[in-house]
Amino acid sequence: MDQVARKLAAFPWPYASQDPVSLAAIADRVAAVGAKQGLLTYSDAVSGLDFHIPSVQGGAALRLGVPDWSDLHRAIVGDFLGRLCLDTYVDGQFMGSALVVASETMQPSEGYRNLMRELGLLHGRGEPEFLAHWVAETQKAYAWYAQQH
Repeated sequence: MDQVARKLAAFPWPYASQDPVSLAAIADRVAAVGAKQGLLTYSDAVSGLDFHIPSVQGGAALRLGVPDWSDLHRAIVGDFLGRLCLDTYVDGQFMGSALVVASETMQPSEGYRNLMRELGLLHGRGEPEFLAHWVAETQKAYAWYAQQH
């Protein structure tokens, strides 16, 4: 296990660790869009999913982004997508959540960028460095998902 995988595995993933069903559903959606060499918005990644996270509302069904995206909803989706990166990195050496983007910018959020900085994959805040990283990750994801389907 390399340094990036160790860092990802060391994160507690407080929400995603409590709801493996939703994590699998998000992973399936990312895989489907990756196999088609597309992108998925954050809203589409979680649309129609009922999250059951025991530490949030006692595990009662929770729909993210409904009626609006609260800070808690953003934290939850970020946690699930970060946890997805652990799986895709271990399995295929890429960040699967690179395929999930904000509908306004069609790029990953600042949360993704921050995670990549924490992992040592981005060193500055410059757009050229980020774009080069993101393009590389999407290309690795597309190639890996194409082999899986």
